[in-house]
Amino acid sequence: MHNTIGMFQSFEQGVSKEWLLTNGIGGFASSTAVGANTRRYHGLLVASLNPPVNRILAVSKLNESVTIGNQTTPLHTDQFSDAVCEGFRHLHRFVAQPVPTYTYFVNGVWIVKKVCMVFGQNITTVQYQITTDRLGCQLDITPLVNHRDFHSDIRREHLHFEQQNKKDGVILQASHLSQPIYLNISKGTFEPFVDYFYNMVYQIEAERGLCSVEDHYMPGKFTLHVPPAQCVTVTVTMGVGATTKLDAQEVISQEILRQEKLITQAKVQNQLQATTPLFEQLTVAADQFIVFRQSTKAKTVLAGYPWFNDWGRDTMIALTGLTMVTGRLDDAKDILTTFSHYIEKGLVPNCFPDQGETPCYNTVDASLWYVDAVHRFIKYGGDEQYAIKHFYPCVEQIIHAYMNGTSHDIFMEEDGLIHAGNAHTQLTWMDAMVNNVVFTPRYGKAVEINALWFNALNIYAKLFPENKKVMPLIKKVQASFIEIFWHEDHHCLYDTAFEGYKDGTIRPNQIFAVSLDFPVLTGDKAKQVVSLVYEQLYTPYGLRSLSPYDVHYHSNYYGDHFNRDAAYHQGTAWSWLSGHFITAYLRVHGYDE
Repeated sequence: MHNTIGMFQSFEQGVSKEWLLTNGIGGFASSTAVGANTRRYHGLLVASLNPPVNRILAVSKLNESVTIGNQTTPLHTDQFSDAVCEGFRHLHRFVAQPVPTYTYFVNGVWIVKKVCMVFGQNITTVQYQITTDRLGCQLDITPLVNHRDFHSDIRREHLHFEQQNKKDGVILQASHLSQPIYLNISKGTFEPFVDYFYNMVYQIEAERGLCSVEDHYMPGKFTLHVPPAQCVTVTVTMGVGATTKLDAQEVISQEILRQEKLITQAKVQNQLQATTPLFEQLTVAADQFIVFRQSTKAKTVLAGYPWFNDWGRDTMIALTGLTMVTGRLDDAKDILTTFSHYIEKGLVPNCFPDQGETPCYNTVDASLWYVDAVHRFIKYGGDEQYAIKHFYPCVEQIIHAYMNGTSHDIFMEEDGLIHAGNAHTQLTWMDAMVNNVVFTPRYGKAVEINALWFNALNIYAKLFPENKKVMPLIKKVQASFIEIFWHEDHHCLYDTAFEGYKDGTIRPNQIFAVSLDFPVLTGDKAKQVVSLVYEQLYTPYGLRSLSPYDVHYHSNYYGDHFNRDAAYHQGTAWSWLSGHFITAYLRVHGYDE
């Protein structure tokens, strides 16, 4: 992401690009290419106090201004209800990698600002490199401090801090129960005062139909006088050891080295002689989702930024790409161990709540994806002895639970297929529901669930070859699958079946019948499914969740919570399905195209 002078001619253009830094424990920093926060989730330090959850917006941003003589020029960009502070007009260049770097130029003064997080800690460092021959130049840096759950927002009347001022910084405590926020500067001074930054507008939240205005606390400002040329670090910390003072250049160097090691590891795994920028970007991006979970003392996967926690389904689907393809088999083992620890009645958790309470188990496919992930772990050369001891028993528990029946009306019917849920549940990945309005009811027998079931049974037979009883069931499931789901008129698969009713809605779920390691559908029928999916659902960005020829198709995803969820699985294209489509396409064409 590069910006040369003149590229960002408008605020709208500048905020259309966002960046993200993560610290490996659920915390992150994020903003836009012009430094304006357009989401409630944007912040210089979003700390995770119970990794990877309990995330708190500690510091929103640092607002800078340059004074030369009697003229003060703001470098920060912020949106208000009736105006925009356009510091981006002085932004000469922006790059997002390896760390977000802003280069400003004001009347002969160059200021390079680099943002970096300390891996494994709730610490963000900001480096300022100032170069100028001008005399009497002053850089002021004002922190905008907050202290709230990252899903919420706050106004001035609820911003209260105990403030302990230092010569080079300040310690802030919202209450005696909260963890302290500490800000310091390596050179220069801290000038304390108490003021508030009122009415920051979050454009994205306004578009989402949510509260979009927030206030921030300003405890004072850092001041630096130049020349000579200066390189200073502002350190922002929350939690234990909050008096840390760091050298940003050292933090940046360590982070770049860490990224280079990840890229080398992935390069070796894929037996590449050289890498491309895209390969390197994807490798580093994959790392951002892998985080440490305090409750298990092991790794887990966040389903997305800025707001998702670790979800079982998303983790198991993404595990191959995030860890195995990138050569991180130890992390794959760690992550599988985390979810194995929480399996209950044969069910892998759907998600872990924000505050770290008991996991939710309202999912039918997470457990089946877990079985698939264990199989892939072995295929990629994972620790088989460890898997036999820790993962195989979980696979066996899942298979038996689905056969005999478990929570949420999940059970195997007489035809060998899996039934899941009722009119009041949403157990598949198409689970959007707002105010008890279910947009994609898919209870009963769902096509991808039973494709996953067939796949899981075959994996079970492979892992437990001594159990011969499963082979007749595998044959029964395949025969029943074709009988129940094959749509002869449309030459594709029904999406769901329940008590004699079959839903012929054209959705991408049928692609899993062809793409999984043990496909339930082969031959001409498989080729016809792939052909239909290509014709009606394929886009360069992913597979549509609903055919555009369907009367319920939504061509746009926007608006408030209700309207967005109404479109979530009713037309929105999902990129994670692309890999399965490509696998299925190559398979039915004999891997020759």
